[in-house]
Amino acid sequence: PGYTAWMFSGDTELRGDVAIKLQWGAQIEDLKIGQRVELDVPRLVAQGSDRAWGQILITKSETLDVTTYGDPSGLRAIDPGQDSMPDAQVANASRAFEFHDVWSLRLAAVRYKLEEVKRTSIERGLVRVVATRSGRHSVHGLYRIRSARQRLALRLPKGVEFDSQPVRIDGAPANLERADTDLLTIPLTGQDPNQSFVLDLRYNLAGNLSQVALPFFPEEPAIQKVYLGVYLPEEYCLLRTLGPWTDEFTWRFTRLQAKPWPTTPEEELVQWIGKGLAIPPGPEFQRDGTLYLFSALSPAESPAGDLHLTTTHRNTLSLTILGLLLAMGFLLLGTPLGVKLAVVFTLLAAAVACGICAPPLGHQLLSLPTIAGLSIVGVAWLTWHARRLFKRSYWHPM
Repeated sequence: PGYTAWMFSGDTELRGDVAIKLQWGAQIEDLKIGQRVELDVPRLVAQGSDRAWGQILITKSETLDVTTYGDPSGLRAIDPGQDSMPDAQVANASRAFEFHDVWSLRLAAVRYKLEEVKRTSIERGLVRVVATRSGRHSVHGLYRIRSARQRLALRLPKGVEFDSQPVRIDGAPANLERADTDLLTIPLTGQDPNQSFVLDLRYNLAGNLSQVALPFFPEEPAIQKVYLGVYLPEEYCLLRTLGPWTDEFTWRFTRLQAKPWPTTPEEELVQWIGKGLAIPPGPEFQRDGTLYLFSALSPAESPAGDLHLTTTHRNTLSLTILGLLLAMGFLLLGTPLGVKLAVVFTLLAAAVACGICAPPLGHQLLSLPTIAGLSIVGVAWLTWHARRLFKRSYWHPM
């Protein structure tokens, strides 16, 4: 009951392997987002045959999710790409079943809404900024990117001056186009959207280095970890940092002077950017000074994502520390010993507080000027108390 009898015949006798192709369709209503529809898969029953078997391959649009419904019987799940019959192979089949003799199958389809995903992914980044004594700063950015766009939008800080070849992609020179007053674009012609490439960006920037702004990609790409290396001249020292950046360096004392030491060598970071990619090396980026290394996950656009630095000349800091300690020693020279000890302990507590609130400043205080100043003050205080004790002492002749 409910079945229709069909008979197939040909111009010749049906012997050997014979392919009979049937095609039909069933109209279903337009599915709304989240709506579900159940479908019965029509079944062909071979009458008078000793053995009947076949395969069912299911394809669907990208907005539908198709699953089995109820209790399928007489079916075995197979791989549509590996196990399907040569005559039954269907491109982009999502599921496949194999049946023998009697079987039944019901499907349930649910429609979903496609969400827009980010078409550009910045997998890794390394930006190096070299501060020069002339007030011009050299900036070198290395980014490992995968993008499905034809052009990559880029926004740079104000006052940028470009080199003769500011942009390279995988070591090859690339063009830099201006979209409007502050937006630049880089053509990605010929780039495979499934293959990562390395963007080499170089430019100069004038002004002080109290606020470091990074290149920004305004089309909201998925940005992973970015390292920022700042080179300061040897005669300058770092006192404080502000911004959503994590210190990636430790402090080491060399000749009674605190120096930063990156936790990851700079050469390893450059290799980390192009790991697994056959990229010819570009022109060498010249560096000079002391490296301070920082990192951030998905840094925000300027000014929220900027790194703020407080720096000073090393001689200025040394003279300030030495002058304050000598002035304190002179003013407290005639006070009791208990007052002197209380002041010393207060200074130690203030140094510890500086180390907690501003670690760079705390490490700079533990330097040669501080040790020299405390030594001079200590000798002066001991001399003053020894002379005073000698004047008070007396002896009676026999």
